[in-house]
Amino acid sequence: MLLRDLGRREEALKEHGEAKRLRSALARAHPGLPEYQSDLASTHNNLGLVLEALGKREEPWRSTARRRGSRSALAKAHPRPT
Repeated sequence: MLLRDLGRREEALKEHGEAKRLRSALARAHPGLPEYQSDLASTHNNLGLVLEALGKREEPWRSTARRRGSRSALAKAHPRPT
């Protein structure tokens, strides 16, 4: 988020896109590790924030929907004890 905050939004978009690619691969390769699923959901969130800062109105909604889906799947697969 540092690049976004420094006004280097296009560079931030590129870096978050790469993070999404890497974290997606990790989450697919290790579906039993909730840390990777959580990291991927956070990446979708950060990507949405960068897209919003760039004024791209539709893309942040898609990224947010993917984040929600990731978090929902994570919660179902690894429920917290009550």
